[in-house]
Amino acid sequence: MLVGVKLGVRCGSSVFYADITRLLPGDICSVTVLGQPLIILNSAKVAIDMLDKKSAIYSDRPILQMAGELVGWKNTMVLLPYGDRFRRYRRLFHRLIGNPTSIQRFYPSEELEARRFLRRLLTTPGDLAAHVRKCGVIYVLKRIIY
Repeated sequence: MLVGVKLGVRCGSSVFYADITRLLPGDICSVTVLGQPLIILNSAKVAIDMLDKKSAIYSDRPILQMAGELVGWKNTMVLLPYGDRFRRYRRLFHRLIGNPTSIQRFYPSEELEARRFLRRLLTTPGDLAAHVRKCGVIYVLKRIIY
């Protein structure tokens, strides 16, 4: 990092941040790196206040342009930003498979598909990738249909 060399900043992640925060005033510093804002918290008190006490305000998930916007998966649970919709999805997901009791109802179906998968694998062991894909697709479709 040429700027770091010029300013006397050493390499290594924790050393870098310690040196950078020494150069910048205040407990909170913002730097843009490759178009992404990077917030540096230079105080344990500020870090606890922001990350523990007010995490609902300051936390979010990164926006993945390729998967979310271009492919059209932005409304799936794994790509949703924190908010009411994400909390609703998470609550429904937890109700469906969030505890050992609720997941037991899937055991018979899983065991049946595992047996079928092993039978196909014994018949044609060279087609492992195809068998794994088919098993995954069948399992997902069964979850949607039933």
